[in-house]
Amino acid sequence: MLGIIDIGSNTVRLIVYEKRDGEYRKRHGQKEFMGLLNFVKDGCLNGEGMSRLWKTLREMKQLSDDLHCDRLSCFATASLRGLENQQEVLEQIEEKTGLIVRVLSGEEEARCDYLGLRQAIGPLSGAACDLGGGSCQLFSFDTKEMLSSASLPLGCLKLTNRFQQGAHLTEPEARMLAAYVTEELEACPALRNQRTETFYLIGGAGRAMAKAHRHLMYSERPVDGYTLGRREAEQLAAALFCSPDLARITLAMTAPERSRIFLTGLFTLLLAATHFDAAKLCVTGNGVREGYLQLLLEE
Repeated sequence: MLGIIDIGSNTVRLIVYEKRDGEYRKRHGQKEFMGLLNFVKDGCLNGEGMSRLWKTLREMKQLSDDLHCDRLSCFATASLRGLENQQEVLEQIEEKTGLIVRVLSGEEEARCDYLGLRQAIGPLSGAACDLGGGSCQLFSFDTKEMLSSASLPLGCLKLTNRFQQGAHLTEPEARMLAAYVTEELEACPALRNQRTETFYLIGGAGRAMAKAHRHLMYSERPVDGYTLGRREAEQLAAALFCSPDLARITLAMTAPERSRIFLTGLFTLLLAATHFDAAKLCVTGNGVREGYLQLLLEE
């Protein structure tokens, strides 16, 4: 068996894969909603954040040992990528847990997203977005390869901390958020003149959108592969934005851990989909972890 720990800006996850019939399949998953960005001050992860992180990693390492993993690999994305005290954090993790963390660049993260997505959708073309807590990976691809990619500082936790003061996004905050995200998208050379019919959503923000939509539609469709028109997604965003009570009740039943960052994430996804002129959005369960697993197996 093989274990992978993904240190994200919002969530830390352990996935344990078991090899069956020549393929690695998920056997166990555990996640901890940590919100590491909330512990970053002046570009540095503070002492409390470091302590919480290595304690969580130590628990996950112990669990992987209990499950008799033959190998455990740990990687980080924007959660550690831009830290000024990154080396200190990595050294403390290694000292306290014995784990060596591989910090992916934005390009490597997008590549892993692409590899993971390709496993799920096969030889299709389109564009995709992996919206995490600290960054947003966007890329386009045809039936054979990834065509272009970009890593932008548009993570839903980062944007929420920057633009949202209370529990619910206000109209002035939403306007400032939209202006900032639109400017970032339009200023990126790799994203110019990009168009797609289907916009694939990787990560928790997309899954939360699907869960909220199917709850309100009384649908039993699975989240993995959940597809809706962009206009439907815009209607969902408008309904929850205009009614804080509806948003509170809906999210309490579908994604309580994302209640504060949900609208920021959904608006960012919609702005990205609009930038690509996508007609429909499709949620996928595969992403950076599945792509990272593929890289490990190829090394």
